[in-house]
Amino acid sequence: MMSVNPFEILEQKIDNLALLIMTKSAAPVEEEDKMLNLEEAAAYLGMVQQTIRRNIRKIPHRKRHGRLFFFKSELVQYVKNGK
Repeated sequence: MMSVNPFEILEQKIDNLALLIMTKSAAPVEEEDKMLNLEEAAAYLGMVQQTIRRNIRKIPHRKRHGRLFFFKSELVQYVKNGK
C-alpha cells in the first residue's frame, strides 16, 4: 500500500497556479495601449521633444514623479481629432 504525501500534491498545485499566473501576467500589451515616454512620443508623432513640451496642455498625457507619459491610443485620437 502506497501512501500519498498531501504536501507533495499541494506543492504541485501551487506550482501549477504560479505557472498560470506568470503566463497571464506576461501577456503582451496591446500596441494601442502601449505607454510611451517623451522621447518615444516625439518620435511617434514626428515632432521634437521641445514642441511637445511647448504644447503639453493640448496633448493628452500623464505626469508622474516629474516625468511625462503618453498612451499611443490617446495620441492617435489627438491627431485624428485635430485638436
